[in-house]
Order: sequence, then structure tokens, then C-alpha cells
Amino acid sequence: MPRSRVFDILQVYPFWVFDPGVFSGPQNAFPSVFDPALAFSSCTIPEITASFHEIKQIVSRHTRKVFKSVDVGTITLSRGVRWWDSDFYVWMNSAIRGERGVRKTLYLVHFLSRRVSSATDKNQPGVSTVPPENGFGVLSNRAPARAWVLHGCLPGHYKAGGDFDAKSGEVSIAQLDIIPESVDEVTIGTLSQTTARAFSLGQGIASLFPDVDVFG
Repeated sequence: MPRSRVFDILQVYPFWVFDPGVFSGPQNAFPSVFDPALAFSSCTIPEITASFHEIKQIVSRHTRKVFKSVDVGTITLSRGVRWWDSDFYVWMNSAIRGERGVRKTLYLVHFLSRRVSSATDKNQPGVSTVPPENGFGVLSNRAPARAWVLHGCLPGHYKAGGDFDAKSGEVSIAQLDIIPESVDEVTIGTLSQTTARAFSLGQGIASLFPDVDVFG
């Protein structure tokens, strides 16, 4: 039954990790830790864990918990190894050597599943003519749904690729664990709860007219 994809639950595959330092200008000696033309095969989602301090109350049998600290989980980035790409190692090595500018603020963007462009080949119905997404390509072909600002990131663990195996033909995948100091979530809901409730109401109204796709 036709319905708008705008209200679909998000899928896990359209994402991009973005380093805004690429636009910081030539005055920054270490402008970007990642090649903006290269994407990632996987990225773990941000996690925030709170720890509490328990206060024993004289007038109650129950303990009262108050916030003590917040811990941001490690984020693991993975991508296929290319013979010219050493972004992970360069950042890790720069942090080990104590160079300036290694602590980075990164953006993790989660996109809507539907592509903005849906051109197909007239000679082959159903075959998309949209080029494969790679780095900047995802920005030009999808609308962002939500994002996380990862503040003060440092590299914590680097793996150069997959373990060598003469009997395997798998693609070699490099991994880098980054450790943010803090995380900010950016969505319609965090910017305006009123607007978020309006979208929720719109979803409810759209469900009453399943045969009408307002957004195409």
C-alpha cells in the first residue's frame, strides 16, 4: 500500500562521518583527519552512560541516586583498505607524537533512506543511474535526518587491516577507535519539541490517507 517514505523508520546504512576541519583553511597545519572523498563501511553509534552516587537517607529505607559523571562510549570506524590511504595511521601517529590539532570535533550524520535523485535507465527499467555513494556523494543525494556532534575526539586504537590469510579473498578492513569527550545530538526534536510534535501529528494524519503520497 503506497505511503510516504518521509515517515519511515530510519535504516542503518545511509550515514557519513564528517570532519569540518577540511574547511578550516590552509592556516591549519592539520585541517582534516579524514579524506572527504572516502566513506566508511561501518560506524558504531554514540552511547552515553551515566554513573550515579548513592545517598543513604535517614528518613527513608531507599537510597537516593544523583548524577556523578557521564561517560561517552568509544566509536569504531571501519573502511576498506586502499594502498594510498593512511588517514587512520596518520591521526594515530600524530596523537602519539603530541602534535597540535589532533583533538578533533567530528560530525556523524544519519540520512533518510530515500534518495533525493531516483533517476533510472530508460533502456533498463528499475536500474538506477545514480552513481554509487562515496564520501561527498551521500550529501548530494540524500537528506539528513539527524546528526551527532562528537566533541574533542582522540584516536584510541588502530588496526591496519584484516589479518592476513592466504586462503581468504575477503576485503581488508581497517579500524580506528575514536574517543569523544562529549556528544551532542542534533534532531528536529532537540532543536524544537513543538516542531517534532507537529511531525508526529503529520504522521498520524498521513496514516489516515495511505493512498496519497504527498512527498512523491
